[in-house]
Amino acid sequence: MADHYVGLIAQTLQEIHPLLNDDTFINSLSDFDMSLNDFYTAIAYLDLNGTAGQTNYLNDQTNAENYNISYNYTRVNSTSTPNCN
Repeated sequence: MADHYVGLIAQTLQEIHPLLNDDTFINSLSDFDMSLNDFYTAIAYLDLNGTAGQTNYLNDQTNAENYNISYNYTRVNSTSTPNCN
């Protein structure tokens, strides 16, 4: 079930992220050996902390590496400023 929703979340993130005026960040993702789909899939798994779905996903070494890169790179380098209060 997680795979189904994570796929939808990743697809939606990939569609809306360019609309957030974060092009510099998105373009810099080409520095990594992962597809944009892999990047957004890893980001989608962030909200599944402690679930069997996330554990299964992270059991794959490539997924775990993509997850760590995506999380840390996004946290440090995103140029978009959230407008949440």
